[in-house]
Amino acid sequence: MSWSDLLMLICGTWYLSFVMTKLAGPFGIFKDLRERPLFSIFRCIYCLSFWVGLGLYALMYYDYPEPVYVAGIVGGAHLLASWTGVNYAS
Repeated sequence: MSWSDLLMLICGTWYLSFVMTKLAGPFGIFKDLRERPLFSIFRCIYCLSFWVGLGLYALMYYDYPEPVYVAGIVGGAHLLASWTGVNYAS
């Protein structure tokens, strides 16, 4: 695995875990899941990031890197925006 693949996995895992634990998501699906007792993993970014990272790694391992790259690019963009203080959601 190259360094760029690892960076994509890290950024993608952060982004997807953040979206699922902190935002409502499309049609409020993540918010609804967080409110159900059986899906309490959606309340903890640390717990969920393990499973998200495992899923993204499986995609890379089985030669489907495209979704990982997309999640990694979006995650990297969000991290850069938060580090620079840019408010892009106005």
